[in-house]
Amino acid sequence: MNESMEVMTKMTREEQLKKIKAADEAYYGSSGEMILSDAEYDALRRDYIERYGSDDLDYVPGAELGAEKFRHPHEAKSLGKIDESETDKLQAYIEKFMPVIVEPKLDGCSVVVYPQNGKPMYVTRGGGNEGDILTRFPEAPRQNAYTAEYPIRGEVFMDFAAFEAMNRELTAAGEKAMANPRNSVNPILTGGKHPEFVKYLRFMAYDVMGVDWSETEKIEYIKSHTPFDVPEQSVRRFEGKKPAEIAAAIPEIYREYEENLGYPIDGIVIKCDWEDSLEKFGTTGHHDNNAIAWKPNQIPVTSIVRDVHWQVGKTGALTPVADIEPADILGSTVSNVNLHNMNVVKRLGGVAKGDKVGVIKAKLIIPQLVIVYEHNGGEEIEAITNCPYCGAPLEERENAASDSEDDTNLFCVNPHCWERIAQQIGFLAKRNVLDIKDLSIDRARAIVAAFPEKAEKFGPYMIFDLTAEDIRTAIITPFAELTSTKAKIEAEARKGNIITAADLEDKRDLKSPDKLKEAIDEAVKAVDIPRFVKALLFDGIGDNVGKLLAEKYHTADEILAAIKRQDAFCSIDGIGPRTETILQGAPFLRRFEELLDYIKPQDYVVRVIDEAAMPYAGKVFVLTGKDPAGKPRSFYKELIEGAGAKMGTAVSSNTDYLILADPNSTSSKAEKARKLGTKLLSYQEAAEMLQ
Repeated sequence: MNESMEVMTKMTREEQLKKIKAADEAYYGSSGEMILSDAEYDALRRDYIERYGSDDLDYVPGAELGAEKFRHPHEAKSLGKIDESETDKLQAYIEKFMPVIVEPKLDGCSVVVYPQNGKPMYVTRGGGNEGDILTRFPEAPRQNAYTAEYPIRGEVFMDFAAFEAMNRELTAAGEKAMANPRNSVNPILTGGKHPEFVKYLRFMAYDVMGVDWSETEKIEYIKSHTPFDVPEQSVRRFEGKKPAEIAAAIPEIYREYEENLGYPIDGIVIKCDWEDSLEKFGTTGHHDNNAIAWKPNQIPVTSIVRDVHWQVGKTGALTPVADIEPADILGSTVSNVNLHNMNVVKRLGGVAKGDKVGVIKAKLIIPQLVIVYEHNGGEEIEAITNCPYCGAPLEERENAASDSEDDTNLFCVNPHCWERIAQQIGFLAKRNVLDIKDLSIDRARAIVAAFPEKAEKFGPYMIFDLTAEDIRTAIITPFAELTSTKAKIEAEARKGNIITAADLEDKRDLKSPDKLKEAIDEAVKAVDIPRFVKALLFDGIGDNVGKLLAEKYHTADEILAAIKRQDAFCSIDGIGPRTETILQGAPFLRRFEELLDYIKPQDYVVRVIDEAAMPYAGKVFVLTGKDPAGKPRSFYKELIEGAGAKMGTAVSSNTDYLILADPNSTSSKAEKARKLGTKLLSYQEAAEMLQ
């Protein structure tokens, strides 16, 4: 074990998390400093995830840039991913998407450009729902005027030549060189020490958000309406090629990109190049289904299994974690691998202590045990029957997050399990739930341990009943009991120096309990319905379901009434049978009422339209093609919304009018509209009707 690993294992969980966040803040934030090497940071973060789970680290590094916030009207989603080993899946995607285009997956900072009073406003992707407004941006390479009416998404990045030039400038000034192109971007965009280094950044646009056009149409729109660069020169099309031929060519295309593009990439994006592809393939809470990101594969690194321990999550799900001999994988040290569940262990042919195994970083990030090379007769990893934390019997249930029918997890079903309640409190404290600052998982455990009666009676919602004195009792450890203090006293004693805890006591912030109490009280004041629903802590019921319920019922009281009536929630687009069963169940009703005792979520505000004055209220209009008279889409958007109607992005059964240049067109969109009974209008007819 090297020195950095020895230091890491001696840190407490809270110290380790603090160190990770400090490194993130420095590395991705305005300073651009590198307080840990890549290997140290990766080892520290991986170790934390494998020991304690990823909930505390469930944030996008660099998403919080400290600027003015902006909520994305259309969620800036991630891409679904496959890796090089999934050849059958790759070919299946290509067959489904044909015709496809292939382009490099840029490795930088994702940004969405919004039209704001005729000028571009630049917003980081952030966590997908909300980003930061940027006050500086790279210069555009073309002189074309910015006339876009739709959000344009792209990537800010730094090419290798610019990175070398920047580092030459830094070292010439006696300053430390930056670590790599990827992590040089955010500090420059947010000011940092060298806002002038924005000259070294580039922006490449690759998507038009809120529309369902072909990828070719999107690129043409960006070229026509913005001065931004597009990945046109690196886009590959495959006329006359079969899916199997295209799939076989992808690894080599990636390596050509890597060798010749001159800027960092971390994969390839394969997109369906037809109109209405999003309507056909749909979307998930994480990604749209009309594109996929392909990642290069790795050769497994060998290691030895030393032991296994079990983690419990907020839903009670238990996962086995293999402790392996430290192995260097892609520049960082990995010592723990999450095995997910016993079905994974079975598919590997069993895993035992002493086995020689192969480990990779799936998607280049998450350690994954992919093969057992040798069984050496050690003790096999077997399913446990009782929770290692509370001793309660376990149940085997289907894993709702998996696509596999036989994928199951062991669950601790004891609602009073102290570790499960602590994990639930930690989840409530997350920024995208109730955002309770300073409430770490360690503090959650201390609170549960200090007040077991409250934990049994109120579960995770016990935190809302705590006084500042309760919190003080739970989280202020007597100084003499701290391990570091004992070690110092013993070390001095060995030298013949007799000291006490009082001699070493530092100026700890004894106002911390009051601050935590204030944070809890403040967190419950401004909770919207989506975050309220997320705080109910049901597996698979997040803020997306909360948003759908808010749009349908508008207030928490109306949602509660619907739950009691057992409404047909499946009638809401986006809610399926499994979710409906949960929403109609007694546990959901009970939890909803319990949380209402502490939190009164804000009503969902709906724009009220006078339908008598606006005969097109509630109607849906879709535009396709261009107006022969040259009027921009913003002109028609204003007319449509001014008449109380909505502007859709694709023809569906909900579309009332399709506006196009020629109502006699035989295009696929026009034919689809006729089949659905949608009325076709020319741009001139639509303008006259709406005006």
